[in-house]
Amino acid sequence: MTTHPSQPIVAVEQLTHIYHPGTSLERVALEEISLEIHEGECLAVVGETGSGKTTLVQHLNGLLKPTRGRIRIEGIDPAGSSGSGAEIRRRVGLIFQYPEHQLFEETVYDDISFVLRQRRIFSQVEIEEKVKKACLGVGLDYEKFRRRSPFELSSGEMRRVALAGVLVQDPKILILDEPTVGLDWEGKKEILREIRELKTRGKTLILVSHQAEDFLGLIDRLIVLDRGKIFAVGKPAEVFYLLLKTKKFHFLKRRGGTSRNRPSCRKTPSRSWKRTFPSPPASKKPNSNSERPKSAIIFFSSVLAFFIFDREIHSCYHSLALTKVGELGGVI
Repeated sequence: MTTHPSQPIVAVEQLTHIYHPGTSLERVALEEISLEIHEGECLAVVGETGSGKTTLVQHLNGLLKPTRGRIRIEGIDPAGSSGSGAEIRRRVGLIFQYPEHQLFEETVYDDISFVLRQRRIFSQVEIEEKVKKACLGVGLDYEKFRRRSPFELSSGEMRRVALAGVLVQDPKILILDEPTVGLDWEGKKEILREIRELKTRGKTLILVSHQAEDFLGLIDRLIVLDRGKIFAVGKPAEVFYLLLKTKKFHFLKRRGGTSRNRPSCRKTPSRSWKRTFPSPPASKKPNSNSERPKSAIIFFSSVLAFFIFDREIHSCYHSLALTKVGELGGVI
């Protein structure tokens, strides 16, 4: 189990952010968010589109300033003086959704080394050593990839190049916004393998996603945002149980249609299994559409309750059980 020191590396107090205040376009994106993140912790922030996930992490990187409230990153205010913003961005690496769209240099080496070259405080030898180390950290062969164009790589390789471009600055905190979105199963496995390695090396990780199923074997805590507020926070098992009790199934389902209109599930190359709930015989067909979802919920509840309350298998719960339950949740 991961242990954390008493002093948080990130402290957020009553954070509120309002876009276009005082205009007809005014919108409250975050409302009184308070949380602490400890060094070496792996945290997932999940929620629907518009829930405030990206707005929150852009505050942690100093890209946005709070309307109200305060943030401290190792005691530094990201919204403070102009110098503090640059310092925060060296300590907090942020990889946006679809980071491959941010690649722009002609070679992998030039793209990864771009920030170091702009700072003009490192020699060419130092830059090359740092780029080698960053490539090694994301599983890229330096000699094989250094002269290649990043635009000729696979999606998974492009994301690893983008990740190396952030890691080359050796940030203490790494934020990944939707790191697996748009990738095929092999690409997802590559990225998740690198995230696991970063966690092993003690990096503080914040993973942002529409759903947490890809990260259940990695994360220490799960935060659910709903309409700019924290709906739930805690260990994954505790949060999933709360979502079940409050019927917030939209945080558990997969993309690609609503849960009630989802077609019959089948085996696919990208997933190991999916649960099927066949239609009842014509003579026993329910009078409403509510009975089938209820039967699914009962099954899902039983599986969750078994894993949550059986403490002897709690240690393997994250890596296996909840991953499978998460897939089941995707068809409810």
